[in-house]
Amino acid sequence: MTGLTMRLQLGGENRALNALDALASRMDQKLPWMRAVARYLVDSVRHNFEEQKAPDGTPWTPSVRAKLQGGVTLVEHGILRDSFHDDAGENFASVSTADVRAATFQFGRLKQEPVAAHTRRITQAFGRPLRAPVFQSVGAHTRNPNIVARPMMGVSAADEAEIIALGEDHLAGGLS
Repeated sequence: MTGLTMRLQLGGENRALNALDALASRMDQKLPWMRAVARYLVDSVRHNFEEQKAPDGTPWTPSVRAKLQGGVTLVEHGILRDSFHDDAGENFASVSTADVRAATFQFGRLKQEPVAAHTRRITQAFGRPLRAPVFQSVGAHTRNPNIVARPMMGVSAADEAEIIALGEDHLAGGLS
């Protein structure tokens, strides 16, 4: 399993990108704009963590841990939230993370999954360490992780407006 990447590519067939393509066609140098867009998109993802909402404004379902401990969903230590980084080129802006949990939380995981037979190493029992590890054979089985989707990456209508505003700023000489 890999991390997660969101990439805006100029010159694509996506109708939503037509306004961006028209704006880009008026630019000699697109890289400063693409860098600003990529930085903005990372900030947008972090904002989604702060607001506990998907890019479309839908609130995330609180996690069991957050309910029990009074914490924040997907932000126990902030490792996932802080793992997002930006990249840009002349014709693209992207946000990605190498955190393998990101795709699971973005899309959810609700179906039964097979688990192969394996040996489990047990080092504690009832909260107390054992003198020596115990090894237990576990037969093949299925599990249902029951993780609901909590989308953190995406482009909202407000994001689209900001991306266009950044392009207009660039055309006016405000970005370098």
